[in-house]
Amino acid sequence: MLFKSTYGQNDIRFVDAVLNGFADDGGLILPNAFPAIPIEKLQSWKDFSYQDVVLEICKLYMGEENEKGTFEFDKELDMSESQLKSILSLAFSKFSGVNTVPISKLPYFEKNVFLCELFHGPTLAFKDLALQVMAGLFEHILSKRNQFRNLIVATSGDTGAAALEAFKNKKHIDIH
Repeated sequence: MLFKSTYGQNDIRFVDAVLNGFADDGGLILPNAFPAIPIEKLQSWKDFSYQDVVLEICKLYMGEENEKGTFEFDKELDMSESQLKSILSLAFSKFSGVNTVPISKLPYFEKNVFLCELFHGPTLAFKDLALQVMAGLFEHILSKRNQFRNLIVATSGDTGAAALEAFKNKKHIDIH
């Protein structure tokens, strides 16, 4: 899958979107098209763990089906499905409880009303869900390229704490 900039740049690869954050023209990066997920596929995910759902969604953006109908990661990403599973497993191992994102039915409502708990990560911020995965993707890509990056964190909110926690102890990333 290729991505594009909100300012018009096209043909941005997944690895460049991850590592750069913004397009070369300064725009935000979006997929060229959002994948349609057939209802049958969504229904087949209903008993998946959060990690397995994330795996399936990541695959929609990190590669494509080949002419044989099997999934292939973007070649520049240089990743296998088992490597992505390992990244996700490590990212979500830092969450408390059995479920990464517990879902509870709220009592006292006539209709089915559910609460999705997004605060079980290492810093108790919902941002842990994305940043833990992003840190793993950064580390994978940078190690394959034998590159290093500096991460400058300056914030007073929970984003900074979540970023620091996610990227700490990564071999190819220095935090400042």
